[in-house]
Amino acid sequence: MRHRRYWLLAGLGLIFGLGIPLLIGGRELLPAFRMIPWTLPGLLVVMILAAWNFNVGRVKLLVGGMGKTAAYRQVLAAVMATEFAFCATPGGTGGHVTYSYLLGRFGLSMPQGLGLCAVDQLMDVLFFVAALVGVMLYWLIRPESLHPGWQ
Repeated sequence: MRHRRYWLLAGLGLIFGLGIPLLIGGRELLPAFRMIPWTLPGLLVVMILAAWNFNVGRVKLLVGGMGKTAAYRQVLAAVMATEFAFCATPGGTGGHVTYSYLLGRFGLSMPQGLGLCAVDQLMDVLFFVAALVGVMLYWLIRPESLHPGWQ
């Protein structure tokens, strides 16, 4: 009975998620979808799966550094739940709470989970700052490759 309820809720989510945009004028975008190559959505799914696996590796390293062990599937479930919690709550506020709570399942206390969450966010910020510096240096070296706006 429980699984049936989950499938019902998932179906309702899909119906409302697709139905509401179509009702408020999304039908005009349907012809534009024909211009998108079919390989791009597949590539997007592959990139999402790769990002989740990189996050799993990072969380396993951080949890292992605190002397705890975690199975791959458990960490993958925690990473996916956290990503969806970030997207489902206003401003992503539920993501950190979800992340800290789910880290408790690996034997971490709440302060340890919050600290690990902070380190995880700092690693993300460090990566994006490094990427931004790299792009800025590239544009300084090759300014002719800078094309602001849509092409």
